[in-house]
Amino acid sequence: MINLLVFTQVAGLTNRLAFNGIIGQIWALPFLVSLYALNTTTTNKWIVWAIVSLLLSYPSNHSVQVGKFFFTYIFPL
Repeated sequence: MINLLVFTQVAGLTNRLAFNGIIGQIWALPFLVSLYALNTTTTNKWIVWAIVSLLLSYPSNHSVQVGKFFFTYIFPL
């Protein structure tokens, strides 16, 4: 929830929507590499749980896209 609010504000202030979308991809890369490199059957389950939880908490660009569409076409100011 905090990521959603922070990255939405950053996209609104900088007006760089594509960069905001790339942040989620950069966020996921180290966690995907670690899951690929680790043997998840022998690794401590709490470590795997932490990696998967952090992977799934990536900053979503959905709120930025919906807000941009809404304030551009539905309710222009």
